[in-house]
Amino acid sequence: MKIELSSFTEKITKLDKDFEPEAIGLEEEGFVNQINLEAHVIKEETNRIWLEGQVNAHINSNCDRCLEPFVEDVSQKIRLLFDPKEKDNKQEEDTFIVTSDTLDLAKFLKDSLLLAIPSKHLCDPKCKGLCPQCGVNLNEQSCECEIESIDPRLEKLKEIKSKMED
Repeated sequence: MKIELSSFTEKITKLDKDFEPEAIGLEEEGFVNQINLEAHVIKEETNRIWLEGQVNAHINSNCDRCLEPFVEDVSQKIRLLFDPKEKDNKQEEDTFIVTSDTLDLAKFLKDSLLLAIPSKHLCDPKCKGLCPQCGVNLNEQSCECEIESIDPRLEKLKEIKSKMED
C-alpha cells in the first residue's frame, strides 16, 4: 500500500483506504475481507509527516474454549512519524526516514495488525467451552457428566478428612 507524499498539500488530510490482505502480505495469516485504514496525515512545516489513526481488519479464528470457528475483529491504533531528512542526519526515536516521494505503508500496517492479534481467541467472553469428560459444546447443550473439581494440592486433605469420618 503506497501513498504519494506530494499529494498531501494541506496541513491535515483525512485518509480512508480499503485494501486486500494480499496488498500487505497477510494472505496466509487468516485475514479475510478488506482491511480498512482510517487516519489523518499531518504535514509539518519542516516536511515531517505524521500518520495517526486506526487500522481495522477481520481474521478467521477458532475459539480457544469451544473450538468453534468464528470471524474476529482486529484493530490497532497507529502513530507513525516520517522524516524526509538525509540518512546521515540524526534520527529521533520512532521516526522513519523517507528518501523518496512514495511511502510504502505495507510493512508498518502488517506489523501493527500482527501485533494486534489477541493471544486468546474467544467467540464470546461468556463462552462455556467443552465438557472435559464427554466433549460436548456446553454453549449448545448441557451434559450429565459429574465434574468434581478438586485442587490437586488439596487432595491429601480430602483423604485425611475421609479417614477422620470413618
